[in-house]
Amino acid sequence: RNNPRSGHGHVVMLIALPNYNTMFSGGKTSTPSNDGTSTVPSNVYLLNVAFYSFAIFALGQMFVAVFIAKSQAMLGDSSAMVIDSLTYLFNSYAERVKNISLQENDDGTLSESEKELRRLKRTRQRLWLEILPPLCSVMTLIGLTIYIIMDAWVTLEEQQQCEFGEDD
Repeated sequence: RNNPRSGHGHVVMLIALPNYNTMFSGGKTSTPSNDGTSTVPSNVYLLNVAFYSFAIFALGQMFVAVFIAKSQAMLGDSSAMVIDSLTYLFNSYAERVKNISLQENDDGTLSESEKELRRLKRTRQRLWLEILPPLCSVMTLIGLTIYIIMDAWVTLEEQQQCEFGEDD
């Protein structure tokens, strides 16, 4: 057990990271509210920075892939990065919507059942906003991967036919 390799051929290392909540909230700690959501400030700014940096880099790489390198691999990587950047944008929107619904104040005129319905609606909305962006991203990336593999297969077959002079 003391041997880090333990017969698997790779080393497992644990790195102590700062608390996620304090890392992105300016040192403030998270305290859950009554409806199970966090009171930590949102990561909208961070997601926007990620979106713009990924989008600019991906579009630049795509330009190089198409006009200079003429590389299908680079074009496929650029396309995946565009999907990732759009996922960051969608997550930023989801964070904004979640923050708006969290900022709605319950006024004293609501009955307990109305408060419970509002809490359930917020929870359902939060779950959809947390599940939908990654699900769309994964499904799109799977479709893109299948397209890239099929396109590469066709290219390899065409090159093989040219090399051997086959007219199939």
